[in-house]
Amino acid sequence: MSESQDNRSGPELDYLTRDFASFRRLMLDRLASLSPGAATGHPADLGTTLVEVLASAADELSLYQDAVITESYLTTARLRTSVRRHARLLDYAMHDGWNARVWVSVCVTASADGAILPQGTVLLTRVEGQPAVVFPQEIPSLRSRGALVFETTHDLSLRKAHNQLRLDPSAGALAPLAQSAVLLDASSELALTVGDVLIFEDSAEPAATAVALSRRHPVRLTSVEVTQNAAGQRVVRIGFGAADALPFALTAERARIVGNVVLADHGYSLPDAEELTHSEDRKRPQLTLGPLTWQTLVMSAGQPVLFDPSAAASSAMSGTDGPETLLRPVISLSDEDGASWQARRDLLRSGMHDRDFVVESEDDGRTFLRFGDGANGQRATGRLLARYRIGCGTVGNIGAESLGHIASALPGLVSIRNPLPAVGGCDPESIEQVRLLAPHRFQTQERAVSSDDYIRIAKRYPTVRDVLVSRRYTGSYYTISLTVVRRGGLALDQRFRDGLLAHLDRFRMAGHVLRIVDPVLIPLDLKLLVGIASGHFRSDVLSSLYAALGPGSTDAPGFFHPDRQTLGQPVYLSQLVREAMQVRGVTWVEPVRFRRYGESSDRDVLPMHPCELPRVENLATDKTRGTLELLIGGRP
Repeated sequence: MSESQDNRSGPELDYLTRDFASFRRLMLDRLASLSPGAATGHPADLGTTLVEVLASAADELSLYQDAVITESYLTTARLRTSVRRHARLLDYAMHDGWNARVWVSVCVTASADGAILPQGTVLLTRVEGQPAVVFPQEIPSLRSRGALVFETTHDLSLRKAHNQLRLDPSAGALAPLAQSAVLLDASSELALTVGDVLIFEDSAEPAATAVALSRRHPVRLTSVEVTQNAAGQRVVRIGFGAADALPFALTAERARIVGNVVLADHGYSLPDAEELTHSEDRKRPQLTLGPLTWQTLVMSAGQPVLFDPSAAASSAMSGTDGPETLLRPVISLSDEDGASWQARRDLLRSGMHDRDFVVESEDDGRTFLRFGDGANGQRATGRLLARYRIGCGTVGNIGAESLGHIASALPGLVSIRNPLPAVGGCDPESIEQVRLLAPHRFQTQERAVSSDDYIRIAKRYPTVRDVLVSRRYTGSYYTISLTVVRRGGLALDQRFRDGLLAHLDRFRMAGHVLRIVDPVLIPLDLKLLVGIASGHFRSDVLSSLYAALGPGSTDAPGFFHPDRQTLGQPVYLSQLVREAMQVRGVTWVEPVRFRRYGESSDRDVLPMHPCELPRVENLATDKTRGTLELLIGGRP
């Protein structure tokens, strides 16, 4: 009776059995109790062989179950792809890093005058014993010896006269924050154009030092004027924007200015296309080499581009912020029919006929391509040809004067150098950081419903200082007008408008149409009578007063500096008098005229409408931009 009950109760199972050895021991023990001699445990025994086959299959199944459970949660997932997909559900974009950028100057002979250095020209870090100009077929050998590859991002027109330029000594030294310079052109060979980039260097500083690097500065030309100096020599007067203002003083004797400057970024475009196969057994084809290059983008005229050729030189090297960064993988894909496929951030918006794919990388640098399922994105079948670029991350942040070779058959090339270090390279975001940040992204409201939401989100965008939002219903939708003030009084140019609209687009509600509006600048007409204490020079006190009450400068902003004014904020006479009294040497202040420009009556407070901003630039040639007049009077 007891034996029949034991048989009906079944074998005793150990649910902690998870590996090959445990499964093998469990099955051998069970067979020994049910059929002694069926499996002896000897390796040559057929029964033992069958037990080991079953134990191996059970071990693989257990491993698969463990992997599925582990990868099912953000906190336990170990694979980068799993973490990326979990984070995407929380609207957090995990990035795979991006490449570095560097300004490079090319030195040429007269035989290269007028020649075009094409986009994609390969530049390499210095390898001892190799010439400056190498053949393209030598690139693999130099890479095997540790050379990093950079490639030019645009075409460059070469000129021997642009190798090194000189300042005109008769024009005087360049002051800090200078936005113009005068170059000598004795040979009449300079052919500078708007958009060219020059690098100013202080040649008196020892090379390869931190001080020397801090006194090297790139500028993008915004104006070029050929004229003559007092001695009758041909000179070229160049101008550049406030964002490229020279940060240090520079004399003609110490100045070294280099031209033929091109922007290059880290990464090597493989010369041959790689054939990939997509099948049911291999749904995610893998690229042979890695890591894949990712580039940062900016918005220009509503389109994402590598850099804006009309913007300041400093903007081409600006930093990025991970999940908010515009990035693209450098890979092009085509199928057997010659149709191209586009890389996307995800396939959620891809239709059944869209040829889209997603790039997914692992921590070890392996890169996989994921295609659609026929509903979200078209299925990929057959052979695919991939052309891509490798090289990414902080390894590309090379030091100044590190580049030494150019791979080109173009005649007239002499050498290359990078006066400034490469910057901007970023390593892939770590899994630990995603686990830390992604849940907070889900908890943060990332949609703009009210006017305050638009203000809060717009102020996240670089250089935005103040925002005012007005909402108007047009009968079919709401128009959201954003009056924006930029830091430093920068203009709302088209590049900035496109970038801000792209930034706001992912937050706006359906049915909201966005407009970026310039603030209304209100010129003021001010006149003050001031008393000066004995022992002070009147000219010094007046100069200090104009600096304190006018717009001032970026380093020492005055009362009417754009960064000290707020949209719609009234202008109080008492605050202006208090500011004047803080200037050393001023004993008393009496208002004579305090009004808007064009008005006839004075008041103690000048009210401003919500979209208005006071303006006092105090230009003698244009009083409609605000005036400030200071008079020295006797004691009242």
